[in-house]
Amino acid sequence: MSIFDRLKKVASDAVKEAAQNAAENFTAKRETFTFTALPESLAELQATPEADLDTPFKTAALTVCAISPFHNISPKKRKMDNLS
Repeated sequence: MSIFDRLKKVASDAVKEAAQNAAENFTAKRETFTFTALPESLAELQATPEADLDTPFKTAALTVCAISPFHNISPKKRKMDNLS
């Protein structure tokens, strides 16, 4: 094994270990968000404490809030909305 092969293996192993550690640290963390009511306008959405979007969890929570109202829309209406 040449020195370049060793360097490549060491670098590859280090990257794999770093990626695995990052994934474990990220998946181990949980956050819970409770909304008394879903925001009904952009202004209400922006007024929530999560609106600073400084973590992926806050971003995900607000995304769910933003798309929740579309859950009850009929398929016929969805087709009309996608007309563009």
